Amino acid sequence: MVETVQAVCRKAAGMMAAGLFRQAEDSLRALLAEHSGGTQADCAPAFQQLALAAHRQGRSSEAVALAEHALGLEPENPEAHFTLGVVLLRAERLDEAARAFRAALVHDGRMVEAHLNLGNVLKTQGETAVALNHYRLAVDLRPDLAEAHMNLGAALRAEGKAAEAVDCCRRALAINPALPGAYLNLANALVEIGRHDEAAEAYGCHLSAHPQDAGIWVPFGSVLRLLGRRDEALAAYETAVRLKPDDGMMRFERGLARLYYGDFAGGWPDYEFRWCEPELGAERPELAGPQWSGQDLAGRTIFVHAEQGYGDSLQFARYLPLLVERGAKVIFGGGDEMERLFRPLLSDRLVWFRNGELPPPYHFHSPLLSLPGYLGTRVETIPAQVPYLQALPDLVEHWRSRITALAPKGLRVGLVWSGRPTHPNDKRRSFQPEALAPLFQVPGVTLFSLQKDPRPGHLEALGQLGTIHPLGSGFADFADTAAALESLDLLISADTSVAHLAGALGRPVWTMIPIDRDWRWMPDRADSPWYPTMRLFFQGLDSDWAPVLGQVAQELGRFKAG
Repeated sequence: MVETVQAVCRKAAGMMAAGLFRQAEDSLRALLAEHSGGTQADCAPAFQQLALAAHRQGRSSEAVALAEHALGLEPENPEAHFTLGVVLLRAERLDEAARAFRAALVHDGRMVEAHLNLGNVLKTQGETAVALNHYRLAVDLRPDLAEAHMNLGAALRAEGKAAEAVDCCRRALAINPALPGAYLNLANALVEIGRHDEAAEAYGCHLSAHPQDAGIWVPFGSVLRLLGRRDEALAAYETAVRLKPDDGMMRFERGLARLYYGDFAGGWPDYEFRWCEPELGAERPELAGPQWSGQDLAGRTIFVHAEQGYGDSLQFARYLPLLVERGAKVIFGGGDEMERLFRPLLSDRLVWFRNGELPPPYHFHSPLLSLPGYLGTRVETIPAQVPYLQALPDLVEHWRSRITALAPKGLRVGLVWSGRPTHPNDKRRSFQPEALAPLFQVPGVTLFSLQKDPRPGHLEALGQLGTIHPLGSGFADFADTAAALESLDLLISADTSVAHLAGALGRPVWTMIPIDRDWRWMPDRADSPWYPTMRLFFQGLDSDWAPVLGQVAQELGRFKAG
């Protein structure tokens, strides 16, 4: 009887390997019918195979019941525990699946597949450090198993150890060059450590085998963009949209690339799909009435609401007066931090909306960043006349007297080295204060910190480099920041809101841009069509800020206040 069961189970396993799940199930059920319904322990392997057949056909609940029956027949069998874990995992019962895999390992601590699957469950549950232990055990037990190396690499990358992840993925590919997902994992890890040429090659290998994988054409396009391969990058985004024409995220990503390369005519329509991005979509207000899309505004009221960050409000506030010029009354909801700053811009035709209030009646509403598209903005027609924002005179007098007392002569330079910590790209666009060391060596310069809320220890670190005067702690809002900027000769800033503020005020500003630059900082130019008084300093492919700050220090030594 045992041999017969084993023979049928081997045959069924072969059928399932060939995708013949229904035939395997029929064979197993016929076997169990011949053996009194399978009530003997010897039939446990057949129930395990039957559970897997049901699992592969999408019948998860039935699969779990069959696996539990098999385990009841052979409670000490590690394979039975493992099979139960597999079907529980498919049923998304993760805690129970983890218990089943652990039970399998109690009975057989060398079961590689149990280590791998338990590691997968733990990684999904956020216990990556524990998952790493199981992946390492799997690698030790089966050093020739490509999946073990790949899973270990994915876990290492999740733990911020991308360089080690690269080595694991390469070992997996050396064992099995056709391993699904290995080139993709390798590419993602290479991106994180700045090896973009190699990442592009790895993405290309993955897409050669899986050309219909629409979602991967987007990061491939992003890497090609970083490498300056414009035509290939745009082609990658086009491929993603072609493969998934109804996917809004694909359109949004293509829009960002088009805007980056100055194709505003093609970029703005795609940019309207930005709400498909989960973080942006969660912030979109539910508003009654039609969204403005270019209709006549004469005698109409339009409610414009801010979106994304403060920098976006500061950059695109230039469009509000253009709506007034079209005959509209504009209600702008820009957030409490902005209200005093915007006072000089306000009139009976451009009014402020405070958070928490109900807006007055309006004919149209519009997100702020939809305005340039529907107003037909092209690179050559960006409304770049500055200043379009002004500091309040009484605040300018206050901050000028304070700054002059601290620095009666020489260049007065403001510093901002980090943005909002919760920004998705904060790790790349912000930098540690120690990177500013070269600026402290430039003679004749007095440095001022404009960081409103410096991160713990940052001002102390700067104090170790030399003298810097902290002003930010005295800022109530952007109106104070604006007034201080009017009394400084230059702002040197990370890519954050204060840089936009300086540009809107028409003040000299040098902005340091990370390698994965935002779309608004276009390639192949060190100036900005949005801000005539802004100069851009770009990070290289090595993502190192030291050369950037070294160049800034050299230029600062030659800078003459206007």
